[in-house]
Amino acid sequence: MKIILVAIFFTISIFARVDLSIKPKGDNNSIQSAKPLIWQVTKGDEKFYLFGTMHLPNPIITKDIVPVAKGLIDRADSVYTEIPLDFLTKMAITKAMMRDDNKTLSDILPKKTYQKLDSFLKSINPMFDTKGFDKMKIWAISFMLSGLEAQIKYREYKPLDSEIFNYALSKKKFGGGIEKVEEQLSLFNDFSQEELIQILDKSLDFYIKYPNFTDELLKFYFAGDTKAIDKLNKQSNDFIDLPKELKDRVNKKLLFDRNLKMTKRIEKITKDKKLYLFAFGAMHFIGKDSVVELLKKDGYIVKRVDYKEVKKDDKRD
Repeated sequence: MKIILVAIFFTISIFARVDLSIKPKGDNNSIQSAKPLIWQVTKGDEKFYLFGTMHLPNPIITKDIVPVAKGLIDRADSVYTEIPLDFLTKMAITKAMMRDDNKTLSDILPKKTYQKLDSFLKSINPMFDTKGFDKMKIWAISFMLSGLEAQIKYREYKPLDSEIFNYALSKKKFGGGIEKVEEQLSLFNDFSQEELIQILDKSLDFYIKYPNFTDELLKFYFAGDTKAIDKLNKQSNDFIDLPKELKDRVNKKLLFDRNLKMTKRIEKITKDKKLYLFAFGAMHFIGKDSVVELLKKDGYIVKRVDYKEVKKDDKRD
């Protein structure tokens, strides 16, 4: 259940000890360089690239992933991200994440959930408490949970999505967002307040029980291990104790429906035979109902490639 808006980190301005029986390929502590997630897609005269991102700041991302992203951008004619990440867009999203009904989280959340949130925030930083987040909407808090610690720990680094957007813009190659900001902000309109509280409460339970989940996810991402990422994501989904109907609806709304929409828009954009790069959250390209699998069903040939293969295929440097 991951739609991650980079603007959550912008708002704060400021997925660890979990063993889910998965190990990335190789020694977790000896990853010398990351293996970026790149897919080459072809169909007739069409060719374009998919690039799986993480919406998090991290020194390994900056050292190993960002240079590859920039190399792909240099070779592309046009670059699409999930949404634009310009200042005005992030300000608009920031505003949308804040309550406008004169209520606060302390007014809305059950006392037990509110105290649980307060304890979680203090475990990240003793200076934090719920009062600093009281004006945020429930869904915004829910999606803040997995990335808050990384944002604080690596605050001097930029999230990968921002790096890609800014570099594409500087090269005059930014084509736009594959989604509209309004589409992302409306994803929770069909959920009741009670359901949003449930999602927040059970998400807190998960991150309290598995505080190293995001670190584990990043290790698999750096190792380029899509099978481990997919398995970890499925297990985390199983471990979040929500009613099946609600969990299925969340996954459908936040991932599967969006993957289908993204795929159709990619297919429409690439008809002009230019070389495109589509850089989205990695989970959109991994798993049974991913953009990769949907493209295959529509007759595209999709294969994982490393950056050396991209450079060999395209001699521009």
